Amino acid sequence: MRLRLFGAYGYEFSIGLYARGKGVRVNVFNLALESHLWIGEKRVSKRPLTLSRLVLDILKPHVPDLIDFCREVSSVKGVKRVSGVVVEVDVETDSVKVTVEGKNISYEELESRVKNMGAAIHSVDEVVFEE
Repeated sequence: MRLRLFGAYGYEFSIGLYARGKGVRVNVFNLALESHLWIGEKRVSKRPLTLSRLVLDILKPHVPDLIDFCREVSSVKGVKRVSGVVVEVDVETDSVKVTVEGKNISYEELESRVKNMGAAIHSVDEVVFEE
């Protein structure tokens, strides 16, 4: 068995556990184990993995408020659901935890929308890719 760890932006880390033709994929953000068939170094699948969930730590100005901010994020391609929680309020900014769910979410478009609203993604705290 070969233990493969997948990180952000497609980076892979491997640990040498071997079994016949099987591999284990570990999502390093939520430690979910999923079995997949591997041939050599390539994952065999009928469908590619797509981004389905993100949890982001975002620093944003007070304007737009959280409702308008989440509404704008929800208009990104592939997004079906957005939830936001204010974690901390400073004099000029809010720290918010935003959860984005959907099918085949466009991270590049999401990042661009966040920047256009004057906010910055501090960290990506959870990532889920699904078939």
